[in-house]
Order: sequence, then C-alpha cells, then structure tokens
Amino acid sequence: METSNPHTAEFSPNTTSHRPQMRLAQTFHLGVQDRLLRLSEASMSARIRLIVAAFAVAASLTYMASQSLPVAPAGVKVNVPFFANDAHDKPVLDVTLADVTILDDKEPPQSALGIRPATELPLRLGVLIGTNGSQSRSGIYRVEVEAASEFLTKVLNGTDDKAFVEKFGFPSATEFLTKEDLRTVKLDVVPYGPSVLYDAIDFACDERMKKDPLQLSRRVLVLVVDGHDNASHADKSKAIASAQEAGAVMFIVSSFDRTGLGDDDLLKEFADQTGGIAFLQLSRKDIPGVFATIKEQIDNMRVLSYVPAGSLRSGQRRSFKLKAASNRKLKLRAPKAFYLNVAAP
Repeated sequence: METSNPHTAEFSPNTTSHRPQMRLAQTFHLGVQDRLLRLSEASMSARIRLIVAAFAVAASLTYMASQSLPVAPAGVKVNVPFFANDAHDKPVLDVTLADVTILDDKEPPQSALGIRPATELPLRLGVLIGTNGSQSRSGIYRVEVEAASEFLTKVLNGTDDKAFVEKFGFPSATEFLTKEDLRTVKLDVVPYGPSVLYDAIDFACDERMKKDPLQLSRRVLVLVVDGHDNASHADKSKAIASAQEAGAVMFIVSSFDRTGLGDDDLLKEFADQTGGIAFLQLSRKDIPGVFATIKEQIDNMRVLSYVPAGSLRSGQRRSFKLKAASNRKLKLRAPKAFYLNVAAP
C-alpha cells in the first residue's frame, strides 16, 4: 500500500483526481511549465539575507504624525470594501444605500455616493502561503495548500483579474499575474525557515497592493498560515495598518490544528480589522468548503463610495462602521478603519 507524508506531495490544479507520483519536496504548482521561483540551496543563505534586509527596510517606514499630513481637498471621495450576508451567511445581492448607515470617525458622511458590485470591480488577489518550519507540525497544511492552488484557478474570472503568490518563511513572491501567466508558476512550499507573518503581510500590501495602478478594485489577501511569528521586523499593528492603508481584506485559513504553534486570536484579529473572515480549528473535511466560501464572498464583494464630513488630511487614519439601516436582517462586514488617500479613484 502506498503511504503519504503530509509534506512531500506535488500537486497541480490542472490534474485529475488521480494524484501524481510523490516527490521529495512539496510544490505549489499552478501549471505545467517549468518556471521555478524556488531558492536553490546553494544560494539560499545569500538570498535570504537580501530578502530579510528588504523586509527590514519596508518595516522601518513609519506613518507621519497627523499634524504633518497635508490637508485633503474638499469633497474628496473614499472607497471602502464591504460584504452583506443574510442570517445564513449567504451573500445578499440587492443592497442599496437605503439599507446601510455609515459612520466615518463616528460621524455620518457629508454625502453617500453609491455602491459598486463585484461585477464592476476587477480583482486584485494575493495568496500568501506560510512555509515557516512550524507548519511541519500541522496535519492539514498540505490539504490547505492544494486547495489554495485549485482556488486560484477558479476565482480569477474577469478579463482584468490578477493575482500574486507569496510564500514565507524564506520569502519569495511573484508579481501580479493573469490567470494564464499563473499556470506557469511553481513554488517550493516545503515547510522550512523562520516565521515572518507580519513582514509577509506588510510586504504584500506595500510592495504589491499599494503599487498596483490606482483603480477601483476588490483587493483581497488569502492567507494559509498558522498564526506563528518569531522573526518579523514589523509588528502586528504595522501589518494591520498596511492592510487597511492598501484597502485589502484578509481571509485567513488557519493551519493551526492544535498540534503545533499558532495563535487563533491573532488570526481572528487580522480578519476582523480588515473586513474578512478567519477560518479556525479546521479539519481536512472542512477545507473545500472554506475555499468555496471565500470565493463566494469575493464574488459578492462591494465597494461603498462616499464623501466624509469635517476636516480631512491625506494619509489620516479614520475609523469606519457600517450598520444595517433598514428592517432587512443584514449581516454587514467591513474594515474597522482605513487611511485617507486623496489620489484614490
């Protein structure tokens, strides 16, 4: 009888249900071409030092004090992502401005402009795979990474949809790629290396999401992580602020199954602060449904546009709350805060 090690499989979303022969290193495989983004063992140490240094530079950036922020022009528009579900956590399709109450820094906005549905918003997606050594203790890591690979082939449906893939402990990331380009990508995701969760989120937001050309889009990060961090230069607050500044919603798929290191409370906070969902304490049989739910939420993600009231400064952090205003039983989910960007579309 063939036996399998949970950390030694090759898989591809383009294969049938028959698994290919087992190999010595697990591979995140998005196609059949042989373009590799893995780091060779011979040059591993030197490249790791360069990558860690890059993360350190990114993490050293600090936010300007509010008194030094430039005054925003009158009538500046903000765009905030949100989700509307029913009592059974299924997306509600016909949400209007009359159904919601907006509180921006605890005050109503000057004017509400409109709600744009997912069909009008291209997707900018980042899939982050935690390949830190602590993942080797997880009994569900392999299943989750396989499901993430398949998820990528299903969620990019629009002509302008793009995604990037980032792995860490020893970090490596693609640029934003089309669905077709992603089919040529392989990533070595054998668990090995330090835990740099905060740095990985910070990098994904600062070096990918925020550098994407300014256009209204659905910005989403899907993380397969165990919640462990022992080597980041950034801290938790910086990681959350980076996501909120980039307008990125985080969906967390926890690989922490009580057999290794991890922090469910931390993962839940990342999701809550950005308007996403944390899927915790999972079993193998849960994984397909988790990624189906994430796709369903992304497919029904909306962006709310409005003009805030009061004095505004570019780069200013503003709290945000969205409540159901009508008698409809809506479950609304949105970021707890955002950073004002006067250059936003």
